[in-house]
Amino acid sequence: IMKELTISSKSPLAGLQKAQIIQRYGVVVVGIKHKGGFDIDVPLNARVKSGSSILVLGTPATVMAAEKGRKVR
Repeated sequence: IMKELTISSKSPLAGLQKAQIIQRYGVVVVGIKHKGGFDIDVPLNARVKSGSSILVLGTPATVMAAEKGRKVR
């Protein structure tokens, strides 16, 4: 499934790099939405900032894990 996740300052995803999200949660980060627009061509070392949104792709379980900030086993 594909889902847009809004990143708050309390989100465990805030400050992580795209590669870290992929590794920890098993989802593909399709793009990052900032104030300036939606960017789908982001490098693996791009950091997710609070106040932005990310578009993720994965199984229902991995998307839910990323949304709740729980690592996938």
